Amino acid sequence: MTWQKLLLTTLFSFGVSQGGAQKLLINIHQPNGIQQIQLTPQNVATHQRTVEQALLTVLTTNNAQKVAALFALYKNLPQTDPMLVRWSQSLLASSQNLNTAIQGYEQLLQQNPELWAARLQLAQLLMQKGERFQATKQLQMVRQVAPTAVQNIAKDYLNFLRPEQKWQYDFALSYLRDNNLTNIAPAGTQAGNWVSTAKRQKGYGASYAISARRGMDLDFLGENFENAFARLSLRAQGKIYNVHNFDELDLHVQPAVGYNFSKFSLGVSPFFQQSYYGGGENGAGHLVEDYRVLGTRLFAHFYPTAQWRISPFVSLEKRHYYSENASAHGVYYGAFVSYFLPKIQFDVGLTNRNHISKTPYESYHQWRVWGNVEGYVIGNIGSAVSVSYSQRHYHAPIYQHSLVDFMNKRRRDRELGVDYSIWYKPWQFKDIQPRLTFQYKKFHSTDIFKNHTKKQVFLHFSKSF
Repeated sequence: MTWQKLLLTTLFSFGVSQGGAQKLLINIHQPNGIQQIQLTPQNVATHQRTVEQALLTVLTTNNAQKVAALFALYKNLPQTDPMLVRWSQSLLASSQNLNTAIQGYEQLLQQNPELWAARLQLAQLLMQKGERFQATKQLQMVRQVAPTAVQNIAKDYLNFLRPEQKWQYDFALSYLRDNNLTNIAPAGTQAGNWVSTAKRQKGYGASYAISARRGMDLDFLGENFENAFARLSLRAQGKIYNVHNFDELDLHVQPAVGYNFSKFSLGVSPFFQQSYYGGGENGAGHLVEDYRVLGTRLFAHFYPTAQWRISPFVSLEKRHYYSENASAHGVYYGAFVSYFLPKIQFDVGLTNRNHISKTPYESYHQWRVWGNVEGYVIGNIGSAVSVSYSQRHYHAPIYQHSLVDFMNKRRRDRELGVDYSIWYKPWQFKDIQPRLTFQYKKFHSTDIFKNHTKKQVFLHFSKSF
């Protein structure tokens, strides 16, 4: 389509002519001067192409007054562009009902994901509503893949909002009830002449996660750093049971630096993890140092379109186990693919881990594939479904000359997991969102004493601020 440069007069004359028809004056800038067209309900069909171009112009510039004037004439035409109609209705609704307007923009972008001006307008409405994180998500999407001029507008909004210059915090709390804390097969399981007599340990308690993160653009370092970024993530997560032998605590520190290009970003992120554990069945009943991890992660994000993101990564890490005074190292790599819609997100991933320990029977190769769907499909009812499958292959048997079948063969583990969560958005209390999660896990191993199935229900509370 060949676009003319259109400019509507700054102030419309909404007078009523002698015939009672509403009149609208449009100025069209052409190489040989300015052409004026006076629109009325009687001649608007004759100038439909010009009206559509003018309507698109004022929609892009977010001029509600001029959109209202043009749309009043345009909507009565026999044939109209559904995109222009939806966009006009959404923009005009923004002054009356934010929820209706936001819903309209989400539907519009679902069908037309590369309407960058509309995505910016949606971000503005989300900010007005106080949904800062959702607004930031829309702005960052524009900044990654939109044309340069629009990217700069998104950057200005982000600089105004400045979420990356402030600390962001997340807190989550879940109620836990576990009928098999030891993750073992039922008592009476038999392998040859071996019969399991160990009883499963039951327990209840809570899991928790606290995180803080801060990002920063590095353009203050000079022109060459205009698209560079840095961030710092801190996280503490763990579990507390009535049986404290099974308590857990993990502490993470992860800085990162990187650079944003037009369609992708690259970065490097060193990390440190310190883990504590209650010791299990033979533990002391309180947390002790379990292991620490030092590593580096290289990552990338590719944005082929506004809706797709491809994120490959590779991590190198070294672990030190305190109780055994032993070390292990590993390579962890894979890729995630995400597909975004206004109210729903799809994710799939494939990962591989090579873990090399001091003994071959503790070393393994593991691959995992997973998928996740999360969003609002029915009104304010949100739901998420996650399915994962993994296999772990150990490098050597525990004891090659053992008479016990599972000990003289290399161990192989398989695990299937399914999680389903549901929540109702209006049930938020001071932005604390409750969720109900159903979890199913099935673990199968050549070491049959480790075979088990778990079915659990979690009540989960989370808040971002």
